[in-house]
Amino acid sequence: MKRILVIGELNQTVSNINRSLNGKFETQLCMDSYERVRGMTRVFQPHMIILCLAGVGELDDRILEFFC
Repeated sequence: MKRILVIGELNQTVSNINRSLNGKFETQLCMDSYERVRGMTRVFQPHMIILCLAGVGELDDRILEFFC
């Protein structure tokens, strides 16, 4: 089963994305903290990453740099 990591503020939008993907994909939610994203990426080894910016005040640029 393909693994998808959903990164963002743990709010209703992220919950709805997770609910829509659940069952078709193995999903994991992750808060928008650089340290957590880095660790979760290594542990979960996702095939795809969704970065949800809804509700995120200020995104840590290191998160984007980590994936580039």
